[in-house]
Amino acid sequence: MASAHSQTIENPLTGARIVFRETASSSHGELLSMEFTLAAGGVIAEEHIHPVQRERFEIINGRVEGRVNGVAASVNAGESSEIEAGVPHAWWNAGDEELIMVVEFRPALRTEDFFRSVFQLAADGHTNARGIPRFWYMALLLEQYHKEFRPARLSASTARAFSRLAAPIAHRLRYSLP
Repeated sequence: MASAHSQTIENPLTGARIVFRETASSSHGELLSMEFTLAAGGVIAEEHIHPVQRERFEIINGRVEGRVNGVAASVNAGESSEIEAGVPHAWWNAGDEELIMVVEFRPALRTEDFFRSVFQLAADGHTNARGIPRFWYMALLLEQYHKEFRPARLSASTARAFSRLAAPIAHRLRYSLP
């Protein structure tokens, strides 16, 4: 894992690497742009929703497959995709080579901090084998980053109720995000 101020972060568990190109601070909150690299067969994330952000990505090398609003989708090198806010989606590297894509989130919100936290949790052993943060850490992530993401398996009201109930307990148990 890189230092807190590095423009490059790595997830040692999933093999993902992010190079931040444009951040909330450099774009006045309008854009987070990053190069996202993932090994063959790697999963980008569980099915999730960005409640208020639009996500756009362009495949530079490789191919992704996934689901967008429950429908199978694939995007190849030279192609792009845009996911509107509130739409459930999941992607994985479906090729036999390293995936390289440029991903943008508008508005940027605190998405850079979210990725830094999740990658550090993986480095510290606080996620499952697929890189999903463990229970108490998930509660804290949902509390801190509810505008940036939520698992698609949870409705907005369930995610908020979970974080409102579990996050205070996590704090009392001395769990904290990196």
